[in-house]
Amino acid sequence: MARHRLTFRQRDVTAAVRAVERAGRQVTRVRIDQDGSIIVDLVPLPVASETAPDPEPNPWDKAIEDAFKSKPNPWDKLVEDDIAKMRTIRGQARAHRRTDAARQAVPRRMRNPWP
Repeated sequence: MARHRLTFRQRDVTAAVRAVERAGRQVTRVRIDQDGSIIVDLVPLPVASETAPDPEPNPWDKAIEDAFKSKPNPWDKLVEDDIAKMRTIRGQARAHRRTDAARQAVPRRMRNPWP
């Protein structure tokens, strides 16, 4: 049997395994397909049971939620104003580009050299 050209190197496998371990997962096995693709199988994560009781709620979550429900956010109006300003500026820029395009459509010899 003729030897085929290697499609992977040991350092590729080592780098893949180290990356998985740095991510905090455990490797069960490493498979290498004939095309050279490296497949790393991991230990499955424990599944949280859906019937487990929720931990005690954080009182700050409720306080923040209540604070936002009670009064409107003052920043909302500022953001809306900024968006409106940006739209008008953008519209003016588009209009300016349209006039430049129309000006360029006129043959050069017909243009006024002193605009």
